[in-house]
Amino acid sequence: MDGSHVEQLEEQIGQLRSVLRELNEDEPFDLLYRVIRNPRFTSVAEFQLIDGGLQSMTELATALNDLKRAILAGASAVGREDARQ
Repeated sequence: MDGSHVEQLEEQIGQLRSVLRELNEDEPFDLLYRVIRNPRFTSVAEFQLIDGGLQSMTELATALNDLKRAILAGASAVGREDARQ
């Protein structure tokens, strides 16, 4: 693999880290805590909307974490003799 491929992967890693860092920012979640405590935030539809979104986001984040572990395990196995079997 030539240097340009490595640079491309490094760029992709940086982009992923940036997106994940943004996703993990506390401020939007702090706002959401305040919104759901608002007395006017009471309807079943509002609950279902937020609940479904949060469940989906949690499932996606879990899947991303699992994928990250798999990629790191695979990358760590490159060149190891026991990984070739």
